[in-house]
Amino acid sequence: NVDNQWSGRRHSASVYILHVGNNSFYKNRIGVLRVFARIHNKLGVELKMAGPPPGPELTELVGELGLASHVHFVVNPEDDLLVNLYRKAALLLFPSLYEGFGWPPLEAMACGCPVVCSTAGSLSEVVGKAALKSSAGNYDQMAENCIAVFEDEELAKKLIQKGYEQAKKYS
Repeated sequence: NVDNQWSGRRHSASVYILHVGNNSFYKNRIGVLRVFARIHNKLGVELKMAGPPPGPELTELVGELGLASHVHFVVNPEDDLLVNLYRKAALLLFPSLYEGFGWPPLEAMACGCPVVCSTAGSLSEVVGKAALKSSAGNYDQMAENCIAVFEDEELAKKLIQKGYEQAKKYS
């Protein structure tokens, strides 16, 4: 039930935004932090970044942005933990600069997680109308899209429902 899924996430004591990706420049983990910095104070949420350990550039930026106690790195999670992260996340933030396919948004949608992503590479085609999209470098718009998911419960539920339908198109 989409209603119960969304309510459970929004009212959890530990509401978080999820990012899944590696440290390659095109995954734009720096962009994830810049978007999160724009919305953290307004939404009071945490950020979980799943993937390899952060490089020095990422760690330094977390400190510079004053987000050290709000950004949590989940290093190389096993598949079952990753599925759990998707299921409990308020949304997946994926401002990739380039994607050949874009597995994390598709995995998120299959797990009932709303997606906010860039339009880079194949992402627009992969997510269809089941995600809120903007250009990869438009951090203000991406932040607005995240806020919209939090503030508009009907929008979040629609994204979850459309996400399930979109994910079924792929095997």
